[in-house]
Amino acid sequence: MVPTMAEAQGKCAEASNADSSPLTLAECNNFAMGGGFDWFNYRSEDGLCWIPSDEADAMSCWNTNTEFGNAWDVYAVCGELDESVSDEQIACIGMEDCYGEDCFVAWKSTEQSWKCDGVTQAHKGVDFAYCVEYTMEMGLTFMNYRTSNGACGAIEECAPTATGTEWQIFINCAMVEMDN
Repeated sequence: MVPTMAEAQGKCAEASNADSSPLTLAECNNFAMGGGFDWFNYRSEDGLCWIPSDEADAMSCWNTNTEFGNAWDVYAVCGELDESVSDEQIACIGMEDCYGEDCFVAWKSTEQSWKCDGVTQAHKGVDFAYCVEYTMEMGLTFMNYRTSNGACGAIEECAPTATGTEWQIFINCAMVEMDN
């Protein structure tokens, strides 16, 4: 089962980083379900989960009560999820037989600019297709592409970092093991 995003860049009015816990998306879903709640907030670049503590908090997650949340997304609880499934695996569900550019899915918020920590502009002035080919040839999982100057970088493990520039992170689903 795949978690259902109800509102991208939406924040439950009561949600805050201080009241959040570092969890995977699947764990967050399951804790919210265990508490009897239908909604939760998840901040994927930090792996932060916010779950309502009472019915009033839960009402702040309804789309008429949410606030703009940049890095936050509101999710609907969708039944119990396998907690051994990583967020990368969740993003790549249904892409097991992908090929080339079709294997790359945007990771993290596109509203803000993010890149994986340690990625440099070693490749500049290249197009997206070159960056895809480079990432696949290197056998790496995370591709970073900067639209303003065609910068490209790839890395195996990603610690997302806000950049304030046009970087975006993509997952190479061809490299994500889906056997859990």
